[in-house]
Amino acid sequence: MRFDLNDYSIPHTHGRRTLTVRADQHQVRILDGADVVAAHARSHNRGAQIERGAHRCAGGAQT
Repeated sequence: MRFDLNDYSIPHTHGRRTLTVRADQHQVRILDGADVVAAHARSHNRGAQIERGAHRCAGGAQT
């Protein structure tokens, strides 16, 4: 999911869902309704890829 010119990973099961991003100076949270599906430390760089291995699908490709 792209936010503030950076790509943050989400669980592959949520790849085609409409999600909400909540961010502050330190953290990016990605929500499906009221459920937090991913949380990452916020990067203030541009073009960074922030990912968690657990968000990859069985084939290794990320959604």
